[in-house]
Amino acid sequence: MEQGIAKGGLKRANDAKLHLGIAYLAAGDNAKALSVLKTVTGQDGTSDLARLWTLLARQK
Repeated sequence: MEQGIAKGGLKRANDAKLHLGIAYLAAGDNAKALSVLKTVTGQDGTSDLARLWTLLARQK
């Protein structure tokens, strides 16, 4: 996932970053999850979801 995001050219890069952050969280790496989730922006709801996942990551 990291390589695909770094390569660029994604139509929905924010979705990819959101899923990467969720994957890090599921793997137990809260620090990486928080750093990725902070980079999610957008007007389609992805930034809202990233904020919610960030709250969950901070609780663990």
